[in-house]
Amino acid sequence: MKDNFNRFTNASSEKDGIVFYSNRIPGMGVISSVLPNGSIRAEPIPAVVKDFLEALNGDGPLKDYHVSKQTVILIDTLLVIAAIISTKFWWIFGAFYFSFAISKDFIQSVVLIATLKLGKSKQLARFHAAEHMSLNAYRSLGRVPTLEEIKKYSRFSKYCGSRDMLESSFFYSLLILIFIIFESNNLIPLIILGVLMLILKLTHTPVFKVLGFLQILVTNKPTDLELNVAIEGLKKLEKFEDDFAEKMENAFKQLEEDGVDPNSVIATICIEIEAK
Repeated sequence: MKDNFNRFTNASSEKDGIVFYSNRIPGMGVISSVLPNGSIRAEPIPAVVKDFLEALNGDGPLKDYHVSKQTVILIDTLLVIAAIISTKFWWIFGAFYFSFAISKDFIQSVVLIATLKLGKSKQLARFHAAEHMSLNAYRSLGRVPTLEEIKKYSRFSKYCGSRDMLESSFFYSLLILIFIIFESNNLIPLIILGVLMLILKLTHTPVFKVLGFLQILVTNKPTDLELNVAIEGLKKLEKFEDDFAEKMENAFKQLEEDGVDPNSVIATICIEIEAK
């Protein structure tokens, strides 16, 4: 079995495909997508540049689901006012805790989940699932899986980028509910419970592995199309990395044949870059 885990450990879903990032060639990756005619195209891209430009322009697959700061502040303000009107201490405490701790992530999660499950971006959620399934299969098998093999793997992943946001929203919302439902003048039990849950969360105690099921909220069951897009992306990335490695090896051999020390060339390039 080849050690393919270190080839790449990251990927991201797009509206019409998946980007796989290479660990062997820093800054590079492969985007596999569906063309308007229904065919699949996989090609190498400067992934880091792509991500930088998307961040700079506020672009990317999730740009349509961004919740403005003004919206978050408005919701927080209304929630705090309603809690104050209730005159209940724990409701007021919960409202302020929610506003400072998780309101942005919670609201963003709700908007994202609603759009992926009920809105126009259901295919993005299918690509998200296919991304997880393909990497799970690839890491397990040590090679590109077949269509039948990939279907056997989970659409949940411990490397999912949205996991932290979902788990934090769930965890802190649960904590707030505990404060409100079990409101009491005796603070000690509630404080102990809150500190205990926080320690478990921060130390990544295995009990929080059960929260993996939350990824069902941001993934949809993929069709063969999304799975094939993932498979083609993996194939292209493997070929691109192998071809790149072969060309680099041939280039170094040629330098050695010409009597040039490859290490001195690399050192010279590094010095020139640092001098700029």
